[in-house]
Amino acid sequence: MFFKSIATLAIFTVGAFARDSLHFVNCGEGANGNPASDSVIVFCNDDSNCHFNPAPSNYCVVSSGGTLTTWERSGDCTFTTGVRVNWSIRTDARNQPDFSTVGSAGNGAQNFSCMKDNSPVMYVDSFGQACKSIYYCFYAVTYNSGCYNNLSLPPGNMTCA
Repeated sequence: MFFKSIATLAIFTVGAFARDSLHFVNCGEGANGNPASDSVIVFCNDDSNCHFNPAPSNYCVVSSGGTLTTWERSGDCTFTTGVRVNWSIRTDARNQPDFSTVGSAGNGAQNFSCMKDNSPVMYVDSFGQACKSIYYCFYAVTYNSGCYNNLSLPPGNMTCA
């Protein structure tokens, strides 16, 4: 019985940490050395398991054909599922420390708090391009007081509007 309880606790603990995220990704030069740049937004329903080439319904192409987008602005993109994501990243976000809050995003149903990433390679796409996370956003839990935990910080670290 004790081991069964521990296993159940482990399952709930892992489940509690699975969370929705958005990654603002730049895919650079292809494996053959020819520039083939794309910028995409990747949706992950479990950020801890999001380091692989996403399914077509889980990414939105912001720019392609050799041009990387400027993420440091307000913009929007519609996924093939019809879900539209809008974002606003500070114009000075590139100059901020890694993992600091630099903006927000939303899809009409959820709000996300966005942080600067340290540009890890998330995946290699089907063209052999290394795709790096430039910014990432976690679902922001809003409380009645107008404060929210942006979930990128330890519990109890609140941001208030």
